[in-house]
Amino acid sequence: MAVLLFGHSARARDLPRTDPDRKLILDGARGKDDVKLIVRDLYKDGDFALLCALKQEPSGGITGTDEMLDVSEWVLIRGDQRWVAYGTGGGLASSVDGASCGRAPTTRAGIIDALLETVRSELLGVMTMRRSIDEFTPLFELLERRGHTAGVPMDEAKELASYRIESLIEACKKNAPCEAEARRTLERVEVLRRNEHINALAWHVCERTGIVTRQASAFEQCLKTAAAEPACRPGLRLPRDQKILEQCATKLYSGGPSMP
Repeated sequence: MAVLLFGHSARARDLPRTDPDRKLILDGARGKDDVKLIVRDLYKDGDFALLCALKQEPSGGITGTDEMLDVSEWVLIRGDQRWVAYGTGGGLASSVDGASCGRAPTTRAGIIDALLETVRSELLGVMTMRRSIDEFTPLFELLERRGHTAGVPMDEAKELASYRIESLIEACKKNAPCEAEARRTLERVEVLRRNEHINALAWHVCERTGIVTRQASAFEQCLKTAAAEPACRPGLRLPRDQKILEQCATKLYSGGPSMP
């Protein structure tokens, strides 16, 4: 959907138009889309850049959702022949001047952190479902060629969303003793959530175990198993520790109820 705007005068934080990389960065983000990018933020530090922009279609309208404007964010890495773009988020805005991606790292380290946050989330989703991460190999290799050799850390702040808790309580179908026991179990899960001895993959696998089985006890048992399993320890990174992380997921799935 394109939202038509007239007379906007966005004041963007941008690279100088004389910078030879500016057009190449915009081309990388645009890809094959027949759109003009309205830049809101564009920062470059060496071989890394962060772009926040809106997409303007040939008709003049700006891509939007309902009555709002879509705002897109990319991190770009200088490749061998072009800048390679990775979508890292975005949001919605009511006007061009008010459009923002919510963050604006201006240093190489900050831009890389923005990328790794998104990539880690995607990797966790893929590995939790026990799928191959081969599609990430080109990114790993490009990061290493550009001097980022530390890989992607597989640790993050662990959270248990309120709707997850509600679904586990609802599984008791208003059986009071069941609900009471589930709440006690979730209190113990909360203690385990703060456990510094498990990585993010272990947390995601255990969370999925609890949600799929709809059993708080299965969630708790999985976390206890993870805390005692060396392969589920924190401090692991991809691609360096891929085999160890896969061992962690295998251990947790093999020790719990059958999972789809």
